[in-house]
Amino acid sequence: MSLQSNTTPAVEDNTLWTSAAWVAGSAANDDSTPRKFTVTLSRTARAKHWPRPIEMTLDELTASLAKPRTDGNKDGLCVIGGQLAGDQRKAQAVVHSDLLIYDIDGGQTLAEVERIIDDSGVYGLIYTTFSNLTTKTRIQADHYETWAKRAGEAFPPTLESMVAYLRAHKKEHIAAAHPIFDPKADLERFYVHDENGHAYIVHHDPIEKFRVMLPLEERLVMTELGIGSRRSINAYKSIYHGVGQALGLKYDHSCEDPSRLHYFPSVRKGEEGNYQARVCGTTAKLLNVKDYPRVEVKDKEVNSPRDKKTRREGPHTVTDKDGATINLDKLPRDLDIEGLLTNCLDDDMLKEDRAGKDGFHITCPFEDNHSSTGGLGTFCANGDGDRSWTIFCSHNSCSDHSKLHYLKEFILQGFVTAEDLRGEAEPETEEPLSEEIQGAIDTEDFVPLLVQTFEDWPRYEAYRYGVGSALVEREPIRLAAADAGLTAEYERDLALSRDLVKSNLAITTAGYRVERDGSITVTMNKGKDTEYEAGVCSPIMLISDGYNAERRGACVMVRVKNPWGQWTDVLIPRADLQPRGPWLTPLLDAGLVPEDPKKLLSVVQGVRPPKKVRRFERSGWQDGTEVYVQPSGGTIPSTIDGMVTFTPEPGYGVGGSKEEHDAMLHDLTGNSNVMYGFATALSAPYYAHAGGAVESGITNQFDVSSSGKTTIMCVEASAVGKGALAKNGGIVHDANGTANGIVALAEAHNDAVLFLDEQGTSDGANAMQTTYALANGSGRQRSKQDGTARRAKTFRVTVLQTSEVDTRTTATDGGKGKYRAGMSVRALDIPTATGSPFGTFDRVPDRFNGNAAAFAKHIKRTAAKHYGWHNVAMIERFQADPEGFMASVREAAATVRAQLPNADSDAQSGRVADKVAFVTGVGIVSGIWSVEDMTAAGVSVWNRWFERRGGKGSSEGIEGERAFSSYLATRPGDFDILGTPISFNRVGVRTTDANGHGLYWIASDDAFVRLVGDQAERVPAFVQRLKDGLSEDWELHRGKSHDKRDAPKGCRLPKRVYCIRSKRPENELDIDSEGPEECPPASREATKRG
Repeated sequence: MSLQSNTTPAVEDNTLWTSAAWVAGSAANDDSTPRKFTVTLSRTARAKHWPRPIEMTLDELTASLAKPRTDGNKDGLCVIGGQLAGDQRKAQAVVHSDLLIYDIDGGQTLAEVERIIDDSGVYGLIYTTFSNLTTKTRIQADHYETWAKRAGEAFPPTLESMVAYLRAHKKEHIAAAHPIFDPKADLERFYVHDENGHAYIVHHDPIEKFRVMLPLEERLVMTELGIGSRRSINAYKSIYHGVGQALGLKYDHSCEDPSRLHYFPSVRKGEEGNYQARVCGTTAKLLNVKDYPRVEVKDKEVNSPRDKKTRREGPHTVTDKDGATINLDKLPRDLDIEGLLTNCLDDDMLKEDRAGKDGFHITCPFEDNHSSTGGLGTFCANGDGDRSWTIFCSHNSCSDHSKLHYLKEFILQGFVTAEDLRGEAEPETEEPLSEEIQGAIDTEDFVPLLVQTFEDWPRYEAYRYGVGSALVEREPIRLAAADAGLTAEYERDLALSRDLVKSNLAITTAGYRVERDGSITVTMNKGKDTEYEAGVCSPIMLISDGYNAERRGACVMVRVKNPWGQWTDVLIPRADLQPRGPWLTPLLDAGLVPEDPKKLLSVVQGVRPPKKVRRFERSGWQDGTEVYVQPSGGTIPSTIDGMVTFTPEPGYGVGGSKEEHDAMLHDLTGNSNVMYGFATALSAPYYAHAGGAVESGITNQFDVSSSGKTTIMCVEASAVGKGALAKNGGIVHDANGTANGIVALAEAHNDAVLFLDEQGTSDGANAMQTTYALANGSGRQRSKQDGTARRAKTFRVTVLQTSEVDTRTTATDGGKGKYRAGMSVRALDIPTATGSPFGTFDRVPDRFNGNAAAFAKHIKRTAAKHYGWHNVAMIERFQADPEGFMASVREAAATVRAQLPNADSDAQSGRVADKVAFVTGVGIVSGIWSVEDMTAAGVSVWNRWFERRGGKGSSEGIEGERAFSSYLATRPGDFDILGTPISFNRVGVRTTDANGHGLYWIASDDAFVRLVGDQAERVPAFVQRLKDGLSEDWELHRGKSHDKRDAPKGCRLPKRVYCIRSKRPENELDIDSEGPEECPPASREATKRG
């Protein structure tokens, strides 16, 4: 029934009244419902910023439609049936909707729709639009001509071709309204030239155009419809179409957008009588969308082969009509776009010059998508030195297009070719996108994969896209992202997760506003005459809240954009978010420009990002075997959402080509040093799952200077990251650092491998302290200022290091350090000299003609460019089947260990054999080299270690023998020769037997400790080594029933002492043995000194 316009106040000056209105019929008699409807209003559709929403009762909403504006302008007061987050009108910004509004532009009469709504029983409002009962339809002449050329239709147009045009452009209702078109008979009637250009006029029967507004019983909250912009918008559309189709409405499907604006009633001057408004149903029954089915809404499909190809091509890589491929990204800033389009476009597409500005107007290549055709909304202009050339269209449907979009479309339509651009952009081969992203474009995995891509900086750099100043465009991804509900207005939509909309909403709900560039502002003096917008800070993003494995240590991840356009992640503990806390310092370091620190603190304090993620405090395995965090901060699998609190090392990961990396490894077949070192790097993550059978530790590859140690270490580093020195962006560090510094570095390499070059550059005491810390997996225990214990740094790290000397020599350098024999197990000293003519290398590929230096240069350069592939692949294999993977390693290790000579000669050798076999087993499982080649490399390394160690026996015994021999060689005078006075520093007495072999009588147990390097644990081990006959130089001269025997008479020694006999004659040892058989008398004081 009709609204009583005579009792309803009028709308003046595009304002909306808020007083109650009398509504005729059943609506007026119903009890007023407490339901309020939130709508967003604007004085014009051209508004860039939409005012804050208002609430209206059902009576106020109904009364607003009772009387139209009569100023004769279509543009005026307009409405969005819900609330926006911020002041930008776009689908992603809609918070909720209270109205469903349908436009009906033909196909049904108002009376038919009124009957449909009445029969449904729901409350509905119907009112006619500005173009109601129109009998003329304007067709832009240029637009028709362009279509006719493509479709092969008549030009100039005929009635038949014009009907075909109407049907092709979804105007069936006009084609069915008895159209009249005959410009040959009456040109003035069917053709006009006015301020909007040249146009054809089609006459037809009057067509009713009206709008149906359905208030909802329960508002549609976008975040409840789906997670992420794409899902929530698609869910809204499915509801919108489900209701419309279930009611039987023949509506305009393009109005499905939740941010669609609709004009309030208006009519042309003198046509007030054509306006109609109806109320249907009763307020007792508002529309409940749960009573209606949903219609499946699919993402935009790619239909034509051309569109499909365009979607898969690179950012601005396009194929012209002649088949030539052009990369538009290589166009220069000074491209003569005006001359290019003047020569290539049809004359009717070139329009007048821009008034008072450079360039001229053209026909938009996307005009088919415009809501109205013709006009001067598109122009092109050359650059002026400070700015680049441009093409721009002001229509809303083109708001996401950049200048390269327009040029690309001109090429696709055949106007511009590669020949036209010769000298500007050279044709080149198409560079395909990542197969992973390309394959996911049309799937539900696309948005999560895109989010992951834009959170990983290297991938972000590779696939970045956007519009204008935001990002460089990559067309296929941009199109797919737009289909998924993302926009190019916010870099934030691309760089963050799907929860970003909720985060922005939380900020705006708190009273702040997120600007287009991501900066935050706030309205001051709200509601007063002095109201103004004040800045809070430069672009900033609140990414996520973080927690550690114990769900403690709450922190917030903030992403800051510095003045140079770079984003930096900053982790701030929530405990620091205090007015005098240290929270602002890291933000300033990252480049944040705070305009109001107090308000910024309230934002960071009060806004809780919806994303909650794990904090990874160090690298290595997390949650068992599910997640492996690399020292770079990246995770395997890469889809894990988390943040790292340790300092990441970006060199770890994958780079370059797997094929090139494999080719280098193939060339290294048979080179035992590199093969074993490479396998050592790969084995680092698996000690945690070896069940304690084998431990990580240090492998020290040593040889003389300039022998190629650094080169092979760079190649070994390429197993897990960039094989280059840290100063060149690689992961090979200089070992010359303090123990605390190296320990901190090791903690960041937990369950990973740490590469240290030239360990010998550090002094003995520091080197030994560092070695013990790395081998034991912990730093020093320290206390806090209050006396309580500070958490000691702990880690499980595999260390590969190089040096010019072995660990013992480094430790005892300058007499500042002591070498414990147990270190021979924790730190394996592997001489890299193989005995071959190629130094560190066992062999050199034939194509290098025996030139080891050229080969070294080749593999070093390759390792810096191609790396990391096998490490990631093996970890993924392990995660897929941990037990099966480790069983394969154990089986391979057992086979290798059986081939290690003397592997069980003593307990310490057995431990080292276990480790060598484990590393070699990992190398075999990797499949890089054959089982035979990898096994041979492991055996070669074992033999060199065993020989360098000194053969069989315990490490303490071997080190004791070395120290004893060294003492005699450097301080023989400390053994008194029989018959000479007792010396002050004597450690014993020296005599010879009948065969000329030296006998060394040790004065005391303390003297024996001194002889073996001041390490008491070496004494029994050295004695046992002599008893077992393992020494080639010495033997124990035992008594009849004791290890000690009676000392020579008169030597002022205890009754029984240790006596060590040389296995070679005294003269071969170059020690003077002359003297009497018995000791001369000595003074009491000398006897005490002895």
